[in-house]
Amino acid sequence: MSISLMTGCSQAPARPTFAQDLALLSRHQSPVVLEDGHRKVMALAELQGRVMVSTARGDQGESHGWINRDYLAQAERVSGAAVGGADRLSFGPETGPYSLFFEPGVEQTGDNVRFQPAISTQRYQLLHRTATEAVFSQQVQLESYQGQVLDLDVKRSIHLLDANHIENALKVELPQGLDYVGFKAQTEITNTGRAMRDETGLISLWHLGAFETSPHNTVVIPTRGQPTGVTPYFNDTRASHTTVVEGTVYYRADAQYMNKIGLPPEHTLPMMSAWDPALERLTLVVFSFDPAAKRYVNSTWLPGALSPEQVPYQGDVINVFNDGLMEDGKRFGPFYELESSSPALRLTQGESARHQQTTLHFQGDRQALNRLAQATLGLSLDTIEHQFAQAADTTD
Repeated sequence: MSISLMTGCSQAPARPTFAQDLALLSRHQSPVVLEDGHRKVMALAELQGRVMVSTARGDQGESHGWINRDYLAQAERVSGAAVGGADRLSFGPETGPYSLFFEPGVEQTGDNVRFQPAISTQRYQLLHRTATEAVFSQQVQLESYQGQVLDLDVKRSIHLLDANHIENALKVELPQGLDYVGFKAQTEITNTGRAMRDETGLISLWHLGAFETSPHNTVVIPTRGQPTGVTPYFNDTRASHTTVVEGTVYYRADAQYMNKIGLPPEHTLPMMSAWDPALERLTLVVFSFDPAAKRYVNSTWLPGALSPEQVPYQGDVINVFNDGLMEDGKRFGPFYELESSSPALRLTQGESARHQQTTLHFQGDRQALNRLAQATLGLSLDTIEHQFAQAADTTD
């Protein structure tokens, strides 16, 4: 999430049902609903084939996924508005000498961000669909900060997962007593234009999932290599929101402090998660990751890092964004985001690359949720809740 993308209000989050969101999005779009019993996923061809929301409990079950419902209720689409969605596609880098978010020559500040249609509101074509899968495609064009024009053929595949697929993705057996919904979003691009070169700018595929949150929501990121900290974006990290304990990153994604963190490839394992006791929901996200890949585009937003001297290919694989109040007292959620990126892509004409992110939500019996957290994260729910308990008590 770019810091300039935020508009909205500071009201407490509502929990609309899947049926309510379907009715709202059907006013001006044609939602594609994938379903298997009570498990449902909704996607929009009109917005890049993005996944908007999902539910584990049928039409009257709550929606999982933060979307800007006020904006989506309107017929007109404005590029750059905060839309959200449980899995949306973007392209990196966001900042730096090869940025895709600034016109050539302008100062790289939040006020100057531009959202090209390929990154925001471009309509895709629905190529194929079944009860549990939809495939979208579009030819897109991107211009970099260097004035380089990239031509891409993009294919987005959304797949609603059954229990076997989920167990294979997690490499665990699901405990009894859980409601669940999971989907895999895969993006494949083919370079239909000039060859991409290091000196003119490489790009990445960037998947972002936006979800509603509460003051006690904690993101949990298992790591490798014993990191001592995380990459800060926008502003400094705070002890009240970020800690690393025995190789695990804990991040309080409470929509109370606008911030973003990142994790580089040397510390990445292909999983991140969140436990929200108020919503009684355990979220697990897994994504494609090659441990041998070392170069990722750099999208940091720290002061002084937006100059042409920014090291362009020393970026992060994982990002977590936390919504928060802005100077005018507004925020646009409350929500948080779980994000993953492909390596920096150097594609010749006709060459392809892909990235996928799988999002899984679990609700139900706390003991069953606890067993799942221990099996996948090696942590109990009590341990996760303990990390920021004192900070939450003092700031709620």
